[in-house]
Amino acid sequence: MSSSGGVEVIIFLQNRCIKFFEEKGADSCEKALALNEIEYTQNAIVKLLLKPFVPFVIRKLLKYGVLNRCPNGKYFLDREAAYKFKRSFKRFLPF
Repeated sequence: MSSSGGVEVIIFLQNRCIKFFEEKGADSCEKALALNEIEYTQNAIVKLLLKPFVPFVIRKLLKYGVLNRCPNGKYFLDREAAYKFKRSFKRFLPF
């Protein structure tokens, strides 16, 4: 097992979350998605293993402005912030 402390999992989830919002076109409050609509994987076992990391990843993406919360409680992707985030060192930070 890797000694990275789950960093690979966090990076995987960050990338998958951004890709999911991009694929769904959720880039405004009108097209926003609820957190329970996000699909990281179809595999039930993998979903179970990833579940503890999801809230952390969502908080991190909110912190860096990649995701934004709408008044209705749904979330949308800021494409420019996502582009910058994916190319920055911040995505490798565990916080």
